[in-house]
Amino acid sequence: MDGQWPFWLSPKQIRILPVSDKYIEFAEKVYSRLKLEHFEVEIDYIDRKLNKKVRVAYLDKVNYAVVVGDKEALSNKIAIKDL
Repeated sequence: MDGQWPFWLSPKQIRILPVSDKYIEFAEKVYSRLKLEHFEVEIDYIDRKLNKKVRVAYLDKVNYAVVVGDKEALSNKIAIKDL
């Protein structure tokens, strides 16, 4: 398990990773929906490349990363990455 908490107990269940600042609004919409469903969720607002955001989420022992970009915003769906 390499130090990662089980999902149901984790204080860092989901981190939303907007591809760029123009997807922050959609990221906040996803955040609101996930909080409504009682998930522990946060948004990565730091301006850096997506690969770096994923790497930092992995090092922070976040269970899942939700990537939001153009495709997700247009389809109103999310892409989930198991870390």
